[in-house]
Amino acid sequence: MRCKIAILPGDGIGGEIIPESIKVLNKIGLKFEHEFLFDYGNIGGNAIDKMGVPLPTETLKLCEDSDAILFGAVGGPKWDDMNAKYRPEDGILSLRKSMELFANLRPVKIFPALISSSPLKSELIGDVDMVIVRELTGGLYFSQPKKRWVSDGQRYGVDTLGYSESEIDRILRVGFELAKTRRSKLTSADKANVLETDYKASAILIVGVNGTGKTTSAAKLAAYYTNLGKSVMLIGADTYRAAAAEQLRQWSVVANIQFVSNESSGDPSAVLFDGLKSAQAKDIDISLIDTAGRLHTYKNLMAEIGKMHKVVTTKFPDFQLETLLTLDANLGQNSLSQAKKFHEQTSVDGIILTKMDGTAKGGIVFPIYRELGIPVKFIGMGETLDDLIEFNAEDYVQSLIG
Repeated sequence: MRCKIAILPGDGIGGEIIPESIKVLNKIGLKFEHEFLFDYGNIGGNAIDKMGVPLPTETLKLCEDSDAILFGAVGGPKWDDMNAKYRPEDGILSLRKSMELFANLRPVKIFPALISSSPLKSELIGDVDMVIVRELTGGLYFSQPKKRWVSDGQRYGVDTLGYSESEIDRILRVGFELAKTRRSKLTSADKANVLETDYKASAILIVGVNGTGKTTSAAKLAAYYTNLGKSVMLIGADTYRAAAAEQLRQWSVVANIQFVSNESSGDPSAVLFDGLKSAQAKDIDISLIDTAGRLHTYKNLMAEIGKMHKVVTTKFPDFQLETLLTLDANLGQNSLSQAKKFHEQTSVDGIILTKMDGTAKGGIVFPIYRELGIPVKFIGMGETLDDLIEFNAEDYVQSLIG
């Protein structure tokens, strides 16, 4: 076999590992009668210094005309300037994009001669033979960063990760084709990215009947998400109860959270629209919408919740919509009827079980989950901003059985 290989040492340790890799390739060539032809190109910081760009046209042409690419490394303290026109990493990212080199294959196989050198027990690793297919979608590298900032001498970043159907199809095909040659076995393992990827701002509708603690729950949620480092806005869309907007405004002052309302408007959907527009302009992470309490038996008021749901999904598709229903833990079977009616109008995603600071056990959560599949997400334990906790099913059951 005759093979042309583009050699891209790049920066830093790349200059050390590439010569050693070439030695290995030459040994392989001799043993298996292969001929490897090497040609060198510049990339990364090295290319910026010599040619002004991280991926020169000549390097890209060399790679396109080669059968394989041997890549070293890019980057280093010398080029670590956030405001620079080019960064060394742009070289490898541009190369991946230009040649659509997205499938990252990582074989894991311990050869017999190396088993004794491993710190792991030989009987555990002797038969290990797998290939990890890592997804490298275009958005991972080429979407625009959502945020970059410096605070107290520390650099922070939140990236946007975009996916396309063709990219997911491509990575699946790579995985399945490879699996066909390897015992026809494919195992999938998913993980959350360390960075806040696939970012979408959230709009959380808080709904429920009168007196179940919607406004207080909205304020508690605002404090909860603020403590997690999120930017939060409270939107007072309860246009029926005169004191609702003022109550929420006072909570926002206590918690130091942005607040939007329009007390002169009688249309909650219009208030919601204006609020989300403001949140969008201010790049808010989570918008919490306090809605008017309504009896679940009043069809017109229930239809209004459906209208608000539609405003978010049609006018603000960039928001991840979630609907949380507040239920009074003391009400028992009536809560199931409430949940059914609200679920019909707005597809409830979770429950905030309120007023759990007394003797109430909230056992209604079991039939609600069994019949509707709606989980409890939070429990309200009191009247202060800190009296809201994430629901833990195991702890809850233990509290019921004593």
